[in-house]
Amino acid sequence: MHIGINGWFCSLPYTGIGQYTISLIKALSRLADNHLISVFIAPVDGIGNLPELPNVEYCTVDKKSRSNDVFDVLEFEFLLVKLASVREVDVLHTTYLSSSQLHGKDFKHVVTVHDLIPRVFKKYRGSYLRQFYLWHSERTVKNADLIITDSAHSQLDIDKYLGIGQAAVKVIPIAADEVFTNKTEENRFAEIKKKYSLPDDYIFYIGGFDYRKNVATLLEAFAKARRSGIKEKLVLAGKFSPSVKQLARGLVENIPQIVDALRIDDFVTMAGMVPQEDLPYLYKMARLFVYPSLYEGFGLPPLEAMSCGTPVLASQSSSIPEIIDRDELLFDPCDAQRLAEKICWLLSDDTLRKSVVDWGLDRAKTFSWPDTARETLDLYQSLCGGSVPKKRIGGRTR
Repeated sequence: MHIGINGWFCSLPYTGIGQYTISLIKALSRLADNHLISVFIAPVDGIGNLPELPNVEYCTVDKKSRSNDVFDVLEFEFLLVKLASVREVDVLHTTYLSSSQLHGKDFKHVVTVHDLIPRVFKKYRGSYLRQFYLWHSERTVKNADLIITDSAHSQLDIDKYLGIGQAAVKVIPIAADEVFTNKTEENRFAEIKKKYSLPDDYIFYIGGFDYRKNVATLLEAFAKARRSGIKEKLVLAGKFSPSVKQLARGLVENIPQIVDALRIDDFVTMAGMVPQEDLPYLYKMARLFVYPSLYEGFGLPPLEAMSCGTPVLASQSSSIPEIIDRDELLFDPCDAQRLAEKICWLLSDDTLRKSVVDWGLDRAKTFSWPDTARETLDLYQSLCGGSVPKKRIGGRTR
């Protein structure tokens, strides 16, 4: 079987879709001994930072620019489908909600719909041009031969908002990257602590600062917990560089302003962007990881934290309880007081923390990329009859 994968997000490895795409490609390459995997990328992305893998080739789509402009994405998708036809793929997998399912009749289409955030929150719909692209993509995804999603909650949303019945959408949970389960190097902990100016004892958060991430509630709860006597500080990781327009629309929370208003400046560290290879160290040094999100299609950070042996408190919203299926570790994301109480409760009892750590490590093992890749490959084969490649094309890029 010749598998084609839309690699638009391969150059954005710190996004959720980027992580999904790269992790899926790596996991498939270990399983697909008898299959060829062609990953289609924009030429300006290059292949220098992409993993060299068995049975995987990177094919450049013939276009001159690479941006997140709607017309640029549409051009890439149109040219990708033409190239996929030329390369004679049996199945093309687009790893995000896109419009490419309109084109191409000589191979099967698979699309992963991770979430429907713009449908749930109006402020994420963007410009009229962006709204047109979303509308167009929602229409054309119905023409896909198969739809995959990460969680049962997203499956319900796809039914609710797009009218695509649950029977037509396959739920395949994803997993934390192997970097979070690999052994860490003891001599790097001091280096990482100095690099990010980390305090001795801290509560950790990573996951973005836009509206749905709900960091304002975490800050309010942290301020209450400090007043109740906890000594830990708070470390927030991730890029924070919103535009004036984003702040004005309420799309991004004004974190420094909230911190200042709560008078917790001395207890909050903004660590900035953290490369994936450093993240396990920040997780492991944390006393607690808190994830207050209002909405997730899946929600990888809590799973990453558990894989690193860090106790987790997480929002009870959307798909998150499918990962954290333990009621006492969940909280109402709109109730800062209750979250503060849970923070104090978990930090005050080392025996309890140890039991939560052990539970989390066991729970995290139930999610794995080999399982995700196997289920995905089985679906490809069910569509294509398990065919072998028509012809094998050598080389990493064309």
